[in-house]
Amino acid sequence: MPPAPPLLNLDTSCVSSASSAHWRQRGPLDVQSARVVVAAANSGCRGARMLLMSLVVLLVATVDAAPTADAFHLHHNFEFVRSQLEKFGYLRNTAPTLHEFRAALKLFQDVLGVEPSGEIDEATVLAARRPRCSQQDVHRPASARKKRFTLALQSKWDKKHFTGENELLLKWFISTYTSDIDRPSIRATVRKAFQLWSAQSNIRTQKKVTLRFEEAASQADSDINILWAEGEHGDAHKFGKSEDKEIVLAHTFFPSYASPLNGDIHFDDAEEWGVEVTAVDSGKRFFPYVLAHEIGHALGLHHSRKQEALMYPYYKSIPLDEIVFDIDDKCGMNWNYVGSSHFCLFVWLMSEIVPMQRALDDYSHMRNTNHRSPAKRLLKNMKIPRCTPSNNELQKVTEKKLMKNLHFNADEARKYTEVVCNFLTGLHVYRAGANYSPDEAIDKEFAGVNHEVSSFSAATAVRRMLRHADQLRHDGQLSVFDARYFDEAFFDGFFTAFLPS
Repeated sequence: MPPAPPLLNLDTSCVSSASSAHWRQRGPLDVQSARVVVAAANSGCRGARMLLMSLVVLLVATVDAAPTADAFHLHHNFEFVRSQLEKFGYLRNTAPTLHEFRAALKLFQDVLGVEPSGEIDEATVLAARRPRCSQQDVHRPASARKKRFTLALQSKWDKKHFTGENELLLKWFISTYTSDIDRPSIRATVRKAFQLWSAQSNIRTQKKVTLRFEEAASQADSDINILWAEGEHGDAHKFGKSEDKEIVLAHTFFPSYASPLNGDIHFDDAEEWGVEVTAVDSGKRFFPYVLAHEIGHALGLHHSRKQEALMYPYYKSIPLDEIVFDIDDKCGMNWNYVGSSHFCLFVWLMSEIVPMQRALDDYSHMRNTNHRSPAKRLLKNMKIPRCTPSNNELQKVTEKKLMKNLHFNADEARKYTEVVCNFLTGLHVYRAGANYSPDEAIDKEFAGVNHEVSSFSAATAVRRMLRHADQLRHDGQLSVFDARYFDEAFFDGFFTAFLPS
């Protein structure tokens, strides 16, 4: 291992502006910039010490530590994590500010399931080195606008693939096999993985989409071509040796991609593959789970932040017989092929606005107890946001998220922000029960929407959802625009469907 380069010597007369000026001059985060700050901190510069405390790339060092070979590991880990942030969409550009880098790292850590500290620590690096899918986790508006859930840029199969209303028929074919698994086992696994999607994609209380898959007689007759390849193999995403070689196993082209690659699934044949879970113990890749995940992309779904979801970007070693679709997987299919719904809007809300993921991590243990209301226990120590007339920051953030992630237009986002506030108020009441005592009156905080929107430019399904809610209110029935709609019975039913069974 080469010795760490010596830190720069800055005398104690340095001030924070010196290190900040160096930072602004260099632009991108890099190790040399970090060394300047460490040197300034070691020499006693108070401003540099404060900057060092927030500098995310130097977590394994302390301001009083002498330079050691740890700097080599620091550089390696920093470059690895930065490449992950760039490759999977967390960074907007290759020259982020410190604030942008730290925000991107926190989001990445949240997806990884580690403490979102904004620090590059051992837990982050180890979690990021797990085998994963090659698709991005975050799609920025600079490239295209993203819808929601696990949707990928509004990508879905066109009408010619539908044999009836909400009945999708797709044909698959394996054009190139791997020698690691016998062909009958591969074909049996593929059939079983597609059957998994046919059986579990629907939500009991929502309009259904029927998925049918058939094996095609030839590649030319197929919609989804499956193959194994090494290196260059006819698309822009070659397999090959790189730093990420050990973690990216496959890639899939969304339905909206240019023909004939749209829907195709490619596996890296430089890896060793197996169909038994025990194969993972000998270093092989577990083909069934990777395939089931990639089929989701072939259907137009993107990655989910929920670790319980099949569309979570990091692969697991779960046999097909034991895979249970998360509600996020199901809402992705439902929203993409059937249309928007209030139920899936609330599922989105629990993922994007309410910090639910860390609580869900403990839910599997909790549900094995005899607790009368596991949902309320789950919410007990959770910080649930609340809209108030004195601070409308949450409403502003929600409007932006509805437009960016759910693809609502500005009027729809403004209107449904009131629904979000009603939902959150109801969640507070549900958690506290009879003990709930809001700081300000509910009727003052959540008065509902006081105006009608005359025209909408978004999808028909969103307009239909709005009209239905408005009609209920007009008829004197409770709707999502009324805070009383979100009562105990509502949340009991919602969490029964939302929480893993």
